[in-house]
Amino acid sequence: KLLPLAWSLEPVQPSELVWQRIVQQTGMNRRGRKATTSRWSAVAAALSVALVAVTIAWWQERIQPPEVVIETVTETVPAEPAIGVVEDEAGNALWVARIYAGLRRAEVVVQTTPTRHRANDYELWILRDDGVPVSLGLLPQTGEASLTLDDDAVDALQRGSVLAVSLEPPGGSPEPVPTGPVLFTAALLAP
Repeated sequence: KLLPLAWSLEPVQPSELVWQRIVQQTGMNRRGRKATTSRWSAVAAALSVALVAVTIAWWQERIQPPEVVIETVTETVPAEPAIGVVEDEAGNALWVARIYAGLRRAEVVVQTTPTRHRANDYELWILRDDGVPVSLGLLPQTGEASLTLDDDAVDALQRGSVLAVSLEPPGGSPEPVPTGPVLFTAALLAP
């Protein structure tokens, strides 16, 4: 009902004093925006600057070359092995033993398949200088084998230079000395 009356009125520009009071009471600035809007604009601008600074710092970290790390790796290189070649009566090599006392290991490779004794095993011994034999383990009858040396064997290798092969029951000698016949002997050549 009042709309026709509003259209019939002439617009009137308020005086500067009236305008200042309106701005103070409503919290609006001259452009029609509230003063709080300009505060939020300032906060948004500050956050934008902070975001740009963080992004630049992150990017610079990514494009820098990686840190150089020097790591020293110490690897024990096995000493040259002592070598023994066990031969039969005709001079044919039956086994070649490479013995690494420092690694507590002996690698044995069959060269010529020995006469097979079905119910027995061949056992390798080191004879200490005082003549006492110490077992190094069972020999393979085909292929190769890696024998783990115990403390007695490592000690005997320091004080002996003759290998012996005995024929033993399956699984080896039940005693700390050969129980079967000693079939072959060989010199152990130090490195």
